[in-house]
Amino acid sequence: MSNPFHDPVVEERFSNFKHTETALKMRAFVYTIAENLELHTIQESLKWNQPSYVCEGGTAVRIAEQNGKIGYFVSCQTSIIESLKKDYPECDFDKTRGLLFNAEAEIPEVASKLIRLALQYKTKQN
Repeated sequence: MSNPFHDPVVEERFSNFKHTETALKMRAFVYTIAENLELHTIQESLKWNQPSYVCEGGTAVRIAEQNGKIGYFVSCQTSIIESLKKDYPECDFDKTRGLLFNAEAEIPEVASKLIRLALQYKTKQN
């Protein structure tokens, strides 16, 4: 399923990524996970100049490059990253904010869990 850009500013931001193709794959992956969860209203915007994806009942997932890597980021106020660190100690995490990986590599399996946890974060808290 194709998810066209609705905001030209967000679309332009992707052209500024060093690894544009990977960032676009990551964007598509967010929409795929949301579709699998039957979350059909994903809001795409820029937060901190990073593409951000959120739905009702969730917390934002952002795509960003950092220190030569690319990754998914969430609010440091959530417990998502700390939870993932316990189950995936071999992964490269940025403090309590994100999951980083080499842009040339495949999107890691743990990214699927991060996105699912984020898109359902507030719903699962209740």
